Amino acid sequence: ALSVQPLDCDLRQRNLHVGEVKIDGFTKTVRVEKDGRLNLELLLDLPAAAPPATNAPADTAGAAWTFTVDDVAINDAAVSFADLSRSNRFETTLKPIRIHVQHFTTRPDSDAAYDFGITTEAGEKIVGRGTFAIAPLRSDGEIKLAGFEVRKYAPYYRDNLRGEVLAGKADAGVNYHFAGSSNAPVVTVSNAGVALTGFELKAADTG
Repeated sequence: ALSVQPLDCDLRQRNLHVGEVKIDGFTKTVRVEKDGRLNLELLLDLPAAAPPATNAPADTAGAAWTFTVDDVAINDAAVSFADLSRSNRFETTLKPIRIHVQHFTTRPDSDAAYDFGITTEAGEKIVGRGTFAIAPLRSDGEIKLAGFEVRKYAPYYRDNLRGEVLAGKADAGVNYHFAGSSNAPVVTVSNAGVALTGFELKAADTG
């Protein structure tokens, strides 16, 4: 369900303002194909590209529009993910997904606040919070992972591990800073940490 209210448009000042956007019960399937391609077309429901106009009018656009949303809330969303590119298929379900953004705007040097929470079918949790801006592109925040089942992710490390993970859970956390630029983006991390509990590894049978 999608709810947008209220909406105000100032043509003279080129401002579009939305008070609140709510999305409830959003569901999607994301799949990595055997050749490594991501099904972005299906994910985003992209329309076919229109052919370029041969007699396009001259660009008469003036100042850029400013788009602002006071509050965006996505609740009870779900994403089913499958990776077919692994030697052993990997699957997981992210549900529920909760995302909250406040004071989003395209106005330069204006930061929006975000926080999110994601739970998997195995009870693993991902939470994060911070700020981001569109112009210039930047973000600061923290991300934490809790209760991740190490064995579940074997399709991503099995081929490079001499042995078999029998059990174990991982918690992790990191603070980050991202700054986009015309040359190359800059990413820095701090206070990063990983903790393993109940970890059991069976050595490879060398005969």
